[in-house]
Parts: sequence; C-alpha cells; structure tokens
Amino acid sequence: MPQSSAVKSTDFSRQFARYTSEAIARGVIEVENHNRLVGAFLSPAEYRHYQRLKLRERQVALVSELPEAYKTMLLDVKYGE
Repeated sequence: MPQSSAVKSTDFSRQFARYTSEAIARGVIEVENHNRLVGAFLSPAEYRHYQRLKLRERQVALVSELPEAYKTMLLDVKYGE
C-alpha cells in the first residue's frame, strides 16, 4: 500500500514540481483545503494500478431493469442439462 502525504492546496499549487517528485516516491499525495480532503495526486505507478482496478469493477443491474428478452432467457434456462 502506498504511503500518502497530505498537503495544503496552496502549497501543492505553488510547489507542484516538488510534489510531483514526492508522489513518485510516496505513491499518493493527498491535497487538502481547509483541513478537508479535496483530491489526490497519484504517481504514474499508482495511476496504472487504479486503472487496472477500474477495469475489474463489475457492473451491477437489477433484474427488474433488464430488457424483457433477457428476463425471458433467464426464466427459460434449464439448469443441470
């Protein structure tokens, strides 16, 4: 798990180059405004990891939201044959 470091948004914007290097070393830089997390800056490795995780997410749908053709196919399935 990457180490994260919280910085103020004004410091982050003024010293962007510094925090770019720090993100590579730490993985994640959390950006806060008035002691509230407003975003995060990811290293390239952490961003690739995030993209892989997003690809693995499953899309969930309620059966009631499926098209009628899919509902019919589900009802007509013969299990164990």
